Amino acid sequence: MTLTRTMVPNGTSAGTRSPHRRAGAAAIGFGAAALGFRAAALGFRVAALGFAVGIAAFATTTLPAAAQADGTAQSPAPSAPQLSRLDQIGPAILGCWRPPAGAEGSQATVMFSLNRSGAVIGKPKLTFVKLVGDEGTQQRFAASVTQAMANCTPLALSPGLGAAIAGEVFTLRFVLENRGA
Repeated sequence: MTLTRTMVPNGTSAGTRSPHRRAGAAAIGFGAAALGFRAAALGFRVAALGFAVGIAAFATTTLPAAAQADGTAQSPAPSAPQLSRLDQIGPAILGCWRPPAGAEGSQATVMFSLNRSGAVIGKPKLTFVKLVGDEGTQQRFAASVTQAMANCTPLALSPGLGAAIAGEVFTLRFVLENRGA
């Protein structure tokens, strides 16, 4: 399912669901422009949603073989590519996420803002959490979400994108779903 953003007269945004559904694809609405990306599809589905600026995506991502099972995230490469489009923000952060084994079915939503250099302003806030598994797995899942935010930022934003999104509120949804079940 894709979500696009439209402007309403008072300057707020209203999300509308697209009748066109494409697995593993995303449509990011920003005013009248819709951009898309495609991610690799293997074992887990990650959903990213946003509001305020209009970042919204449903993406499928892969956990690399080097992903740590304890839920800790690895820092992005120092030579991470510069992000120049709004639809690249969610996948860039989700690419650092390393959820723990046994947490399939867990979800978390994080609200945050970025400055023009791509660093998080303040502390990201978990606004929704649905945890599955034993207490230790639940704690590791929540920690993996906050660790992804910490290890993946600051993002390498282009000057234009940094100026456009500085101070805007984003919501990113982390959903771990086991496709093998």
